[in-house]
Amino acid sequence: MQRQGRNPNRAFRFWGIFLMILGLESVAQAITLELINKVRIAGHIVGMKKEEVFIVSERNLFVIDKPVIAAINDGDSAIAVSTLKPLKRLPINYNAFENIIEINQQNIWSYENYFVIVKLTGNLNPPEPPFLPPPDPTLDKKWYVTIKPVRLIWRCTDLTIARRMIIRHGEMRLSYFYSRNVMQPGSTGEADIILFGSLLQNISVLSGSCRYYYNPDGRGLFVGIGGSYANFTYKNNFWANVFSWPLLSISAPCKFEGGLVEIGLTGTLFNFLVSSPSFCLGIGQISYKMGGKWYNDKKVNWIPTLNWTLGILF
Repeated sequence: MQRQGRNPNRAFRFWGIFLMILGLESVAQAITLELINKVRIAGHIVGMKKEEVFIVSERNLFVIDKPVIAAINDGDSAIAVSTLKPLKRLPINYNAFENIIEINQQNIWSYENYFVIVKLTGNLNPPEPPFLPPPDPTLDKKWYVTIKPVRLIWRCTDLTIARRMIIRHGEMRLSYFYSRNVMQPGSTGEADIILFGSLLQNISVLSGSCRYYYNPDGRGLFVGIGGSYANFTYKNNFWANVFSWPLLSISAPCKFEGGLVEIGLTGTLFNFLVSSPSFCLGIGQISYKMGGKWYNDKKVNWIPTLNWTLGILF
């Protein structure tokens, strides 16, 4: 049985690419280049445009903006960046390279971009970035005020003020919610009481909480604990199987007292907006008043809610 030979077109394509790279490097100038963030790249200059330098290092092509170049050395002496002039070299076949890395003013301080360069440049650079990230303007803003966009639907008052403690990865929050409107299943503020199947009026909630952020910049994942107090008037029937109360058909003042735990994410937009979706679980006791006397629910009430706040940093 005759053995099938290799595809000659594939072999010619491979050797063509290999010879192209050798050709580029043979006519190119070998240099070591240092960027403004102390990162070093060694290779051959294969072309220059008005604002870009093309460097080949093995099977990798670096396209580097001149403003991010701090120094160039050709082995004998330093080359001033200002003296680099556009060059006409062999046409660059981008398909001949395994990796094409663009380095510019937008990504020069990127940690992710740094680790890609380290992987491709061997032992020229340390495994950790030698530079600090650019200054974060949000770190100087210690306070923010938020509302819940749900207020636009239920015509309610909702306000949260928070004090950021960046050094401790923490945050202190105080929230107030009030609504005169009848509310069906929904959120009553930071305590986030939801009474399914009930109609609520004159809802007033005061709560406070502490949050801990896993990231040191007050962004990302957080967990929180706190306490809440709420009072409201209920209309119609509560679900007996939820609250273990006798069915009621008249209005009754009610209150909730307990704690809360929460988990969520915080992000900042445009360095002055803060957005925070979260899941909150209120744990406590609900009491109701009848005939001038207060009665306590005999069981602990678990009240889960989803929330989203939007605010301004200052």
